[in-house]
Amino acid sequence: MAPNPTDQVFKVWSSDDLIYGPVDLATLVQWLQESRVLRDTWIHSQAANDWVAAGEMEELRNHFETQESQPQVDEAPAAPQAAASVQDLRVFERFAPYSNEELKRFLGYCDVVTAQKGELIIKKGDLSDAMFLVLSGEVRARLKVGGHDNSLGNIGAGELFGEVAMLSRTARSADVIGESSTRLLRLSAEAFQRLIEEDPPLAARILFNICRSLATRLSDRNIDLQKDLASAFVWR
Repeated sequence: MAPNPTDQVFKVWSSDDLIYGPVDLATLVQWLQESRVLRDTWIHSQAANDWVAAGEMEELRNHFETQESQPQVDEAPAAPQAAASVQDLRVFERFAPYSNEELKRFLGYCDVVTAQKGELIIKKGDLSDAMFLVLSGEVRARLKVGGHDNSLGNIGAGELFGEVAMLSRTARSADVIGESSTRLLRLSAEAFQRLIEEDPPLAARILFNICRSLATRLSDRNIDLQKDLASAFVWR
């Protein structure tokens, strides 16, 4: 006797390396429609006791085909300072674990700002009153020493900046300028405090997301440092 689809139980291995579930098939389909589950997302079926890519699951195949066959509507470009949408965030892997409702609530605490190439977004020494997510374009962190522009690196779409100084309440440690026409999502320190007070579960997930980004960044820098030390070592 074939199992009843409504009785099936699944777990999802998300892009943030966490496992979500157990969930039923209806929830799995909803996550697919919200682009939280993609063809290469790993799904564990309790019935089969095995992990498989979502695109290979018979239960989801028709849903993927239906979604992919829907015509893409060419929307008019958004106004430069138009409010950000859930779809603006869906393109970034860091937001894959969030539901559409969670993203809508998060966006309610944010505002959108724009910057042109060469425009100063953050000034070294200024009050750390906000953090930013690059929605489109690119920015560059720099230190000006003795009149020289020393580049610290570029920050592209989907990346955060300003979060360390905002959370530690320290002055900005470097300038950040637009490297191209750029659209940014800004979360002020005041709005973040309101988020913590009004929606603690969502605030906790946002904080965890930020911590993962910082940990990854620190790990990458440690690897670079180890390589630099190894290359400078001379056997005697």
